[in-house]
Amino acid sequence: MSGSIIRIKSRYDDKNLEIKINVADIEDPTSEESKINPKKHDLGIILVHPYPPLGNCFVANVIISSSNKRFELPGVSRIVLVGYSFGSMVVSGVDYSDYGSLDIKSVFISYPYSILWVLSSLNGKFYLEKIKRNLKHNLSKADQNHIQNSLIFISGTQDNFTSFENFKKLAEETKEYVKTLSQSDSSLDQKIVKDEYLTNCNHFYIGREGELSSRLIELIFNDE
Repeated sequence: MSGSIIRIKSRYDDKNLEIKINVADIEDPTSEESKINPKKHDLGIILVHPYPPLGNCFVANVIISSSNKRFELPGVSRIVLVGYSFGSMVVSGVDYSDYGSLDIKSVFISYPYSILWVLSSLNGKFYLEKIKRNLKHNLSKADQNHIQNSLIFISGTQDNFTSFENFKKLAEETKEYVKTLSQSDSSLDQKIVKDEYLTNCNHFYIGREGELSSRLIELIFNDE
């Protein structure tokens, strides 16, 4: 896997953002494997790292472990946004409707639910409402072939900042919201919103990175 760092201007305030791009050593798209599963070649994955002022960046253990997996990136039409800790709050603020027909899903690793008010400068409601808006956006699209696992929550049961009970509360409230969007499919919430927990694991996943990234891959490609 090759990688490079580039800097681009934010579309909102013109600040320079540092972006690290890893491109997998993909197989020939005309190969037999690719013909069997052509959808592998239209998926891109974006990883968003934890809180920079506390020293977290692209070298965070969870980000390294996840990015070392084999992600296919040529000519993508579908995107999975993966945020860890503060990065998951950033991901939850993305407005899917800004990106037209692009198929977008999100993965929140250790979403900082209980300290959202601190990290967002008392603007946590904005991010929670945006999660709902994005789910509604995905459900409103004519082509719903890839709505399964539109939102994935992953956390440890011993997180240092948000209790297991609060993680469950967030996931269940999100699923309840999905139920209100469609009366025709009573199991829709279970298809669209997934919550996964690593037992006896804290916020930092030390020694559990492999387990986390393997589970992440399974969930992302579950509808392939």
